[in-house]
Amino acid sequence: MPEEKKTIFRSEAIEQYIREREESVLPRWIRPPVFKIIWLLVALVLAAGIAASFMRIPVMACGQGWCVPPAAADARPAADVQMVLLLPASVQGRLRRGQPVSIRNTPAFRHGEAVIIEVEPGLLSPADLYSRHPGILAAGAAIRQPQAVALARWTPLAQAEAGSGLSGSLYTVCVQTGFLRLVNYIPGIQLLLKDGGV
Repeated sequence: MPEEKKTIFRSEAIEQYIREREESVLPRWIRPPVFKIIWLLVALVLAAGIAASFMRIPVMACGQGWCVPPAAADARPAADVQMVLLLPASVQGRLRRGQPVSIRNTPAFRHGEAVIIEVEPGLLSPADLYSRHPGILAAGAAIRQPQAVALARWTPLAQAEAGSGLSGSLYTVCVQTGFLRLVNYIPGIQLLLKDGGV
């Protein structure tokens, strides 16, 4: 019968030592305070992603607006100005009657209201545009490509300057043509949306 090996350590101390060696040691970054902070950051990123999927940003199409001189037998109110809007061809299908028009670079009239009252059914070439509205060329609008054309009625707040005082002037105009979800601006989301992943 083999003799038991004698040791100077108590058996309870040896068992506790073996137990401690077998316990898994957590890395420093998984310890409770750091772990809570990581989960908090993950929750914030998820909340921001959910909020971004619901937020919508208006999509604007900008172009030129030419103030049409009033005709002799014009029935519109004296304070209203009719504008021919020249917009990129890509927005033709998104132009609708009643859409608001924002008129830029007009410090005296920037609070006036403008709205689309008519949309041309197709694109107009530069030659067609110049033949219908010869004053556009005289106003200095350089048109080289087919344009989406709409008519707008603008009522500037400064009544004294409205009407004939603005005739033949060119302005930068923008029309809201839709909305885009904020989530579309996150890198890589467009690829997922095209593949049907989201």
